[in-house]
Amino acid sequence: MTELIYSLYMLYAFEEGIIPLRNFDARRSPEEVHADLAAMSPEDARKAKRKFRKMWRKHMKTRPSQQSRKDAVDDFLKSRAMMTLLGQQLKD
Repeated sequence: MTELIYSLYMLYAFEEGIIPLRNFDARRSPEEVHADLAAMSPEDARKAKRKFRKMWRKHMKTRPSQQSRKDAVDDFLKSRAMMTLLGQQLKD
């Protein structure tokens, strides 16, 4: 993943209100994600979890597959970042 795509990935994750599921070069471990959730207030953690599930359900309606929740949301954010990058390149 290039720096620009990673930056867009992080932007979209924060924009959606969820915790990013990947570092620049690899996926984050479940322990890292749980540590981030534990650092949040209980209400904010609940909201982030609910938004994650909502995003997963939305993604699975458009692309039903056998992916795990984490993979589905990760692919959704990556594809959104790639489409933004491609759209910018087409405009230039």
